[in-house]
Amino acid sequence: KMKHLIYIISILCFLDNIKAQKPPSPILFIYDASGSMWGQMEGKTKKEIASDVLIRTVDNLSDNQKIGLIAYGHRSKADCDDIEYMVNLTNLSKANVKKVVKKLTPTGKTPLARSAALAIHSLKESKTKATIILITDGIESCDGDICKVITDAKANGIDFRLHIVGFGIIDGEKEQLKCAAQAGNGNYYDAVNAGDLGDVLTEATT
Repeated sequence: KMKHLIYIISILCFLDNIKAQKPPSPILFIYDASGSMWGQMEGKTKKEIASDVLIRTVDNLSDNQKIGLIAYGHRSKADCDDIEYMVNLTNLSKANVKKVVKKLTPTGKTPLARSAALAIHSLKESKTKATIILITDGIESCDGDICKVITDAKANGIDFRLHIVGFGIIDGEKEQLKCAAQAGNGNYYDAVNAGDLGDVLTEATT
């Protein structure tokens, strides 16, 4: 009996080890580099706060965490298609993500629906299951409906989870974002300051 028990325990330990070694699902950040990120909060620009907090969040991720990054609004003042896949979702380098985030210059609009559509299309093409984390300080400014984009993608069987972090968004402007997060089997998080943003990004990435 003792031998039998030791055998069972060793199998359980082996299974636990396999579980521990299994890499986490990739995380794809969609990052707001629209012009409104120059707005002030706590004596700093929202750009500085969001950039610092995202860099700290990325630093705290495990070394086997794949991290991708899409940015919008960083090149053109009035272009709703100013969305760029800046770090591929196969990336394991934290330094790559941090370097890109540091050099982004907030400039343009807030095409939330189009950014989400690009992210989802990339997951569909690569047959990748991932967590998407959208960080935005404003609502859609390009006539898109992010809730519909997410709802349609889920109806089409695309496997992802969407969390949305609303950074300094006023009451009355959160409904579409909450709707999209709910449709994406995720959460909507409110961040009203740097501390909040750090907390919710830690929670979302966990």
